[in-house]
Amino acid sequence: MSQLMRSIVLAVVVEVFTACPAGGAPAGSCPATAPVATFIGSEPTCPDFGCGMNSPTIADGVVFDELNPNGEPDRHGIRIVSAMQAGKAVKLRVDRHWMSAVATDGSNIVFEHGALAGTVVELEKNGVHYSLKIDAVQEQSLRFWAGDTTEFVPFYRILTRLPGDQIFKAPVCRQDIATVEKVWAPVEHSAIAFTGDRYDPVQKTVSDAEQGTTWFNLACAGTATAKIHLMRHTNAGSWTPATWRIGDDVLSPASPFHTEPPQRQAMLKMFVADYCGDGAPFTIDGQPLLYDDAKHWYVPPLGGPAPSVAADGTLVPAGATVEALWTEHGALCLSHPRLVARGTIPCATGAAPLPMCTPEVLHNWDTAYHVISMNSCSTP
Repeated sequence: MSQLMRSIVLAVVVEVFTACPAGGAPAGSCPATAPVATFIGSEPTCPDFGCGMNSPTIADGVVFDELNPNGEPDRHGIRIVSAMQAGKAVKLRVDRHWMSAVATDGSNIVFEHGALAGTVVELEKNGVHYSLKIDAVQEQSLRFWAGDTTEFVPFYRILTRLPGDQIFKAPVCRQDIATVEKVWAPVEHSAIAFTGDRYDPVQKTVSDAEQGTTWFNLACAGTATAKIHLMRHTNAGSWTPATWRIGDDVLSPASPFHTEPPQRQAMLKMFVADYCGDGAPFTIDGQPLLYDDAKHWYVPPLGGPAPSVAADGTLVPAGATVEALWTEHGALCLSHPRLVARGTIPCATGAAPLPMCTPEVLHNWDTAYHVISMNSCSTP
């Protein structure tokens, strides 16, 4: 572990995860929050999106974020070998964010919605085989947070069976995320599956998937990619049921909630606190935060306020502190980091540090920049 990472670990542990932003609310005004993880950042043993991230996990140290039904291995060498449902060999399919399984015996029977439960998927990595089982399908538990917020997003509870085990045990989404973010309670330990975007989780970048790709992302409740989808900053989230057709996995300006890859990447950088734009995250799952984007589609799911800056510079909600303005390159300006001290962030110090977010740059921020983040101890 590098000296920088040791400093970050120490800073996080010393603050005991009070959930109070550095430089934000007065000491003692926030209730203590149990830690989700004991350290953050680009430590080599962390999952790709960073330590503390509730990534899908099939075994200790075996983490994945995407799969391909055609059997192509992901960047970790994990690949789908086969899938079975109701005694039939099937092939997984994800259209937009709906998962199904299609029989490959010539009958073309489609297992979808609740009929997908019980599907078993065999995975392989370096000659070791693991099994997944879709244990439950939740289609009316959580809605989009932005745009048309009446539309539900399907979640899938997936269990894993390790080599030598006879039964399926732990869910691939293991973290008790609802203890720190109550909004996830209905779908805790479940995941979203969606197509249309490809992520580089090391560099924290986003690109459009190729038309017709069979790759799909699997995003556990509470992760940055799940939040991005619920914020409609994915190709799959850009459509509504009334405007989407099978095959519309890559965005077009005709979609009602159109975003460009740089806008989606700015949202990703914000969620993982990649201030410097080099892929190093400075946050953990469950960290309280307020945010919005320039399109103002966001409707906070638990009735809290969306952050805003009044003409006179007053922040809404009262008592909030500005964290940063964001572009696809990371933070444009940085005032109060959400979790660690500003001095522990490399690009916030040195010869050309990130500037503070001044009233001048915050005024009409949404005409020039895409994402704003603020700290508030009242955030659920």
